[in-house]
Amino acid sequence: AAANYIVDVAAKDGAALAVEDLTGIRRLYRRGNGQGPDYRFRLNSWPHGKAKKMIEYKAAWKGITTVQLTRSETYGSSSRCSACGEKLRSPERGDVAHRRMLWCQACIKWTDRDVNAALNLSTRGRSRFDRSLPSRSETQEAGNRSQQATASSNPVGKEEGLAGEAVTGNGTATLILRV
Repeated sequence: AAANYIVDVAAKDGAALAVEDLTGIRRLYRRGNGQGPDYRFRLNSWPHGKAKKMIEYKAAWKGITTVQLTRSETYGSSSRCSACGEKLRSPERGDVAHRRMLWCQACIKWTDRDVNAALNLSTRGRSRFDRSLPSRSETQEAGNRSQQATASSNPVGKEEGLAGEAVTGNGTATLILRV
């Protein structure tokens, strides 16, 4: 159900999906990391790899581009501010009100660490996708060839099949899932 929702929203918005490498995530929920046994069981029994495969499969079925981010691209995604890039600070020990939040001194605001990480991953995926765009001269040449070859079938004269089509209309709205 969650995979369908993610893919349907991406298809409706004409967005590409950035997928994080989840290898080694179970190490976060080992015995002795401060979580209770019920919490560890719930998070370790969740099929992380299966969800990723389902999203990639359904996205490919609907023609949505997925960008696989490497571990180095996802490193520190929750520790830097998504607005200014400043290093975020954890709340004081015992601060229950800001338990899952981080403080940015430059922006002078608290941000949810999961929302911040999702925004950072979205930005990194978008920049990785932008690097796949053809150069301006290639785009002009492709546009000229496209206009000459398909003038009757494509009255607008836009080139088709380029990476720029998938990011058209892809604003800054990021789908944020919570477990």
